[in-house]
Amino acid sequence: MVRISYVARIEIQITEIIHKIVKRIQRVAQQLFRWQIYIETPHQESHKICVQLIHPFINLPVKSLQIVQKLFTQKYYKSVQYPPMKPQPECASCVLRRAVFEAHLVDPSKAMDVVKGVLATLCEKFDENKPSIKVWTEVHRKVYEILGTEDPYREVKRKSNDIAMEMFPLALEYYEKSEDKLRAAEILSIAGNILDFGVSIKNPEDFQEKFQKILEEGIYHDDTDLLKKHLRGHVVYITDNCGEIVFDKLLIREIRKYADKITLLVRGKPILSDATLEDVYYVGLDREVDEIKTTGIFAVGIDMDIVPKEIRSLLSSADLIIAKGMGNYESLSETDLRPIAYLLRTKCDPVAREIGVPRDVNVVKFYG
Repeated sequence: MVRISYVARIEIQITEIIHKIVKRIQRVAQQLFRWQIYIETPHQESHKICVQLIHPFINLPVKSLQIVQKLFTQKYYKSVQYPPMKPQPECASCVLRRAVFEAHLVDPSKAMDVVKGVLATLCEKFDENKPSIKVWTEVHRKVYEILGTEDPYREVKRKSNDIAMEMFPLALEYYEKSEDKLRAAEILSIAGNILDFGVSIKNPEDFQEKFQKILEEGIYHDDTDLLKKHLRGHVVYITDNCGEIVFDKLLIREIRKYADKITLLVRGKPILSDATLEDVYYVGLDREVDEIKTTGIFAVGIDMDIVPKEIRSLLSSADLIIAKGMGNYESLSETDLRPIAYLLRTKCDPVAREIGVPRDVNVVKFYG
């Protein structure tokens, strides 16, 4: 009989444990192929090292990223992020159409100048390696500069808020008659998401015709059950369009049944038809939440690279984030913010492809 020394036995046990860990990691790694991890060095240069995940030992899905964290010392490991959503070829024509729409809202005689300005900006900024929201932000910054306005949507935003408030009693009736009130509140909130001028509709009156149709369609991709499991503690609710925020009231009231605190996060400056603090007070949404914060910046969606530190801390410490609309999805879906739920309608092919659903459907997408 061969005797095995104590040290040898320990080595064998350690080898077996490591083998089991590696096999487990390899199994869960099958779900992912192209993610990247960004590790920021502790040096003052603040450059980033991009580590391509080509080895199955590191190639992990979301729930196993904590393992990756332990592969690096605390000194060097800072954060894990995913590559942000990039511009797609069809995005160029879409943003150009929207810019022309904005010109006609303010001064149609400047439409050609707007087109030239947008094309020049796209030639400089449009890049499949850049986050899409950064490109769209620069395009709209240029358009607003040419038009000489801080808010080309001011009038249509106010009108959409008014129409939504007129329709609110019908929405409330739908909500109160529904057996599943959380899902009813979600679909009402998503129905309001079509109030996106220059994309879904051309004027606020169109919304009344489409509203009932959206409700009848229901939720195509429905992660409500996952969302509900995380409805507790501090919930941060990121708004999207004007008018839409009127219907957000019902969803926030439903969230109130589960959460201890609700913080509303709105755009810091007017951009597109997105709601600002002025709109929140105008429709009375401020009375539904515990506190309101603004991003403090001019940006499409939530640009985590430039928002104040306070907002980054708010989002990273939330027990749950609920983000409305495609702009928030484009900017946040591939950050490490978890848990987060996106409520939106897929109004363009690139976002629909990214989520894995058809265009023009209603989505409750959860990442935990």
